[in-house]
Amino acid sequence: MGIFLREKALPGLKKYKYSSVDKSLISKYVLKPFYTRFVDVFPLWLAPNLITLLGLAFTGISVILTFIYNPQFNSTYPSWVYFVFAINQFLYQTFDACDGLQARRTESSSPLGELFDHCVDAINTTLGVIVFSSVMNYSPLIIILALFSTSLNFYLSTWEEYHTGTLYLSIFSGPVEGVLIVVGMEIITGITGPELWNDPRSFLFGFSMNEVSQPSLLLGLFYNAYEALKNVNKVYKGKDNQAAKGMLPFVVLWIGMAAWVSVAPYLIHEYMIVFLLTFGLIFALLVGRIITAHVTHQNFPMYNPLVCIPYAAAASHYASSLFGGWPIVHDLYFLYVSLGFSLAVYGLFVAEVIQEITEYLDIGCLYIKHKKN
Repeated sequence: MGIFLREKALPGLKKYKYSSVDKSLISKYVLKPFYTRFVDVFPLWLAPNLITLLGLAFTGISVILTFIYNPQFNSTYPSWVYFVFAINQFLYQTFDACDGLQARRTESSSPLGELFDHCVDAINTTLGVIVFSSVMNYSPLIIILALFSTSLNFYLSTWEEYHTGTLYLSIFSGPVEGVLIVVGMEIITGITGPELWNDPRSFLFGFSMNEVSQPSLLLGLFYNAYEALKNVNKVYKGKDNQAAKGMLPFVVLWIGMAAWVSVAPYLIHEYMIVFLLTFGLIFALLVGRIITAHVTHQNFPMYNPLVCIPYAAAASHYASSLFGGWPIVHDLYFLYVSLGFSLAVYGLFVAEVIQEITEYLDIGCLYIKHKKN
């Protein structure tokens, strides 16, 4: 089709080579030995991308439970739900780590695997915020702060990988230590209930854990931003560094989201999950196009067609107010239409990229076309 991935970009796939650096001590001494053994659970006929997708299904189950039991982020779950959340989160992390090991076991590594894994991780970023915010009973403002922090961390990681050619995980990173902390907190919540996190005695000096978690998000963000900037600057040392321009699409997206929330704040109070899912799809397309450019050696994509949605929503609200319309009804209608439109466009992106790459490389996506002897 050539809308998101043009034919002239496909030869760049032949140049792609995966590179990663993981400085985490927990990964080195605990998780990697565990993953090396766990991957043997999967039969050799099982495609790595299917393992990635199965991992996302665990998060999907958690989101469904959130819809059922706590759609307004202000209720207490049955204790068993917290344990399900913890198990699902850990299984997502495990499956996400094992897909690469399975690719090497079956000799089916490909640029599509890197792209597929990254796109699933992008979707999971927003879904993870939904689940964890419901566990902690975060207020709407804190949920938006958590969404901003996690999405910026993920965007920085993608931006860094595009410019350095290497996926870096620092000594403390969200995909490793961050996930384990979340799992631990969900287990504790299942034992004690969510009231613990708002108790002023739950941390030092009369602060609650919820109050401490807010600046902690920002500290983690600053640290990972510093590491990403440092690694990118090393690549462009003594050269014309234009990499910073790549942060502009993220900034433009969040200015639009802020404008949308400012004109229709009730959306994040009454329809938070729908709002977050809409953002998640817009964001997934944003980083999906970056990683596509990375694996095909194309220019950094500065434009995301879905970024127009929040600006259109804000403009629509303002226009309906000017002409005597009903902004509340109109805003909600626009939100659901935006969710459907974002899903359609992102689905088109995924379908096109998979079709183009599988045909060009003569591989399967959710099956192994050329099996190892």
